[in-house]
Amino acid sequence: MNRYEYSRLLGIALLVLGAGALALVYPPSPALGAQAVLLVVAGGFHILSGTPSALRERVGPHRLLGAGNVLLGASLAVSGLGDVAGGTDGDVVYAAAVLLGGLSLVGVGLAYIVRPSAFGLGPDGFPEQ
Repeated sequence: MNRYEYSRLLGIALLVLGAGALALVYPPSPALGAQAVLLVVAGGFHILSGTPSALRERVGPHRLLGAGNVLLGASLAVSGLGDVAGGTDGDVVYAAAVLLGGLSLVGVGLAYIVRPSAFGLGPDGFPEQ
């Protein structure tokens, strides 16, 4: 299996997780609703990156994977910001750590989009031979 086939499996899991969260707590709080929607859309991008199609060939699988990672990181950031509402020191430290993790995932996603060579990928998104 290559990275895109693994990405498709991750996308299915993210889609199920986000949709399940929405179904279990409907109507969700604004933070949870935003996080669940971001998870579902991120899952969709991950699935698209691992599924052969005309869109994948035109856009490039690395760009779809990168967009999915950006959205996944954004969902973590939304989660961290939603936890700050409590206001205790522990909540703020935890939220900062989650926010930092989400931002790092956003950075990885942007790197997939802008510099695929950093991941050993050619301009078409597939490993260089």
